[in-house]
Amino acid sequence: MNRKILFTILGVVLILAGTYYYKKYYKLGIIPKVSDIPFLDPNIQNVSPIQKKPSTSSPKSFSKTYVVNLKDSGPEPRSLDISKGDTVKFVNNGTRPFWVASDPHPVHSLCPGFDASHGLVHNESWSHTFKFDASKTCFYHNHVDPTTTLYTGVINIVK
Repeated sequence: MNRKILFTILGVVLILAGTYYYKKYYKLGIIPKVSDIPFLDPNIQNVSPIQKKPSTSSPKSFSKTYVVNLKDSGPEPRSLDISKGDTVKFVNNGTRPFWVASDPHPVHSLCPGFDASHGLVHNESWSHTFKFDASKTCFYHNHVDPTTTLYTGVINIVK
């Protein structure tokens, strides 16, 4: 009878200890969640089962927001150095419409997605978060007036 009680107590202790360590290491990310196993995720293809699911966002605490003022005399600052994941907010402080768009005109393909899609009017703003994986230089222009070099600028994404 004593052996039965001893094994029962030992079994309960092992189950409690196992549960404790499982929860502790699960929170540390050592034990993967089902969503972290790439070959179980239908959105990820050609990934070996031992690779971890790639991160799609950078931590919010490290990203910064910069402001570019669009004036009748051109963007200020005209050149800006930022990091991957940083956001640039373009504010039209001028009297003319300013359609921020990546070079080259008119296809805007140098930095895909970097296109306000319309001319910003006075006091209107538009923001873009730069998520390129490598260093990149994004030249931009005013799509409303693409021939005036006064309305051009550059965003340097430094890794």
